[in-house]
Amino acid sequence: MLTNLVSMVGVDSFLTAESTAAVRSFNRFGKLAWDRTAWPFVSRITQVIPDVRVRSVQVGSGGASYTSAPTVVFAGGGGNSAAATATINADGEVNGIAVTNNGTAFTGVPTISFTGGGGGSGATATASMLTYLDFGTTISEIFRVTENDPYGSGTTSDIAFKNVYVTGASEYGEAILPDRTSTAPVWVYYRAPYPEYLAYSCAKVLVG
Repeated sequence: MLTNLVSMVGVDSFLTAESTAAVRSFNRFGKLAWDRTAWPFVSRITQVIPDVRVRSVQVGSGGASYTSAPTVVFAGGGGNSAAATATINADGEVNGIAVTNNGTAFTGVPTISFTGGGGGSGATATASMLTYLDFGTTISEIFRVTENDPYGSGTTSDIAFKNVYVTGASEYGEAILPDRTSTAPVWVYYRAPYPEYLAYSCAKVLVG
């Protein structure tokens, strides 16, 4: 692309600043076209295993006699790394729990218990789970999620989802499946990430 642009302009080569500006324009308008079009060669259907995580924790009973916020403990459910912070009110009751780490790889709902809290007791809580599809570095946007292979049968069962960007394991984001709490594989129709035109390509042209 840069070689063609140099020829169209009618010069032997670009200055460094000109090359940088050209690459910036290639990426800006290339990604704009990429994101607006579900071209067959950038759109794929792949089977993906979802990740079940803790979405929120609801207080069932606030208990009594807490003089400080107790520590929230997650147990069971097959997952790991989930964490949350409890708060108490003026009456010494647990009145809220904020999830600080959703955890990962849960196969069931973990149980919630409390430790500490200055002698308080009786508080109970229940975790709510949510299923995620992390885009990683292979997905930029999801168009459709189904229970079965759309090419493998005459009918398909669609799964509701919501794209969430600038989260997950990469800058691409993730999708939430709000009506599903299963790790069973799903079929995902998605767009591959934009293959950015890199600046080092300019150097090759200039040196040549």
